[in-house]
Amino acid sequence: MTRLKLIGGIAAVLVTLLVGQALLRTAPSADDDSATFLVGGRSFRPVVVGGLAVTVLGIRGASLVRRPDGQILDTGGVWVIVDVELTATQQTTAVRYLALADRDGNTYRVSQRWHQAITEGVPDLQPGLPVDGEVAFEVPRDAATQLSLRAGEHWSVAVGLRSRAVTDIALPVERSEVDRWVADRDPAVLVPPAVVL
Repeated sequence: MTRLKLIGGIAAVLVTLLVGQALLRTAPSADDDSATFLVGGRSFRPVVVGGLAVTVLGIRGASLVRRPDGQILDTGGVWVIVDVELTATQQTTAVRYLALADRDGNTYRVSQRWHQAITEGVPDLQPGLPVDGEVAFEVPRDAATQLSLRAGEHWSVAVGLRSRAVTDIALPVERSEVDRWVADRDPAVLVPPAVVL
């Protein structure tokens, strides 16, 4: 009988340890508390994330882009140019994270090959004064038909993307459009941002 009690006691301890380990693995971590979550939406409709409303007003593309200084930039992929309207909903804010994401989880940040008028941290947005303008991203041709716009008002270099919410606005682009963009050798010129009154 003593042997049976010993085996039973060992089994009870092992079961307790296994259950504890399972609970620890399913409990939220510090990363889960601050992990980003996506707010889905469609083009041409505002998507609100925190104190920021983001509306995709149009999508176009090009094989070449002309910078404001006149220099023409080529790309090994395709330039995807998003016409976006940004509005602060409650207080002064700015977009701190702005990227395109494909279905495979790859992200393409705003092109840094020149200073764009709309980019991460620029411009400051005032409540009730929407800013409309274009922003350019370089993406692989194969990814251009499966993109969504990710925008949020909080981001930290120290810990990676940390935000209360980030948009996930699908960009409707067909393969035939991408082929047309690549074939067109006229450089695209981005429309500068303007306050919408």
